[in-house]
Amino acid sequence: MERRAPQKIILLLVSLCLLLVLGTAWEIMRLSKTPAEVPAYPAGQSNAYFVSEQTMIREEIYYTNCRHLESRLLVNDPAFVNKSFEELGQEGWNLFWAEGGLAVAFKEVAQLCPADENKRHIGEYNGRIAIFSGPAGSEGQLIEELGIPLEHLYPEWQDKLAEGGIGFENQEDLLAALDNLDEFK
Repeated sequence: MERRAPQKIILLLVSLCLLLVLGTAWEIMRLSKTPAEVPAYPAGQSNAYFVSEQTMIREEIYYTNCRHLESRLLVNDPAFVNKSFEELGQEGWNLFWAEGGLAVAFKEVAQLCPADENKRHIGEYNGRIAIFSGPAGSEGQLIEELGIPLEHLYPEWQDKLAEGGIGFENQEDLLAALDNLDEFK
């Protein structure tokens, strides 16, 4: 029995050392997830976060009219540098720190994304056919009401319009389709 007491003490000491090493490793990992550099704050703003010239930002813009998310990485962007998270929040941005010191700036805008702003679609407006900005199914702006009653179209076309419209990649494709609609007036 006397031999087991030193073994228990050794086992207890090894366990304590292992816990100490694991605790230290955990703290190092936790601290490494904070921003690598937080610049000096202006007087009276010590609790705010600021974007420095070295801060890497992932800008994310969600376009609600076409439901697209665009994302890009920025460094030293004049729209963000030397501004606090609070100031950027007043400009409509939601900012937070992600892993590795990356700042994420997110904003929702009620418009079409750049890839969709030149697209057009034919849809229904007040029982008549109309041209809208954006791809079919998006919430684009009304460009022109064509004056053709929906019930004058072929049933297949009526179904497509009911499902969100008929989309066109550009103005030329739209004009070609409109030439075919003249017979329904």
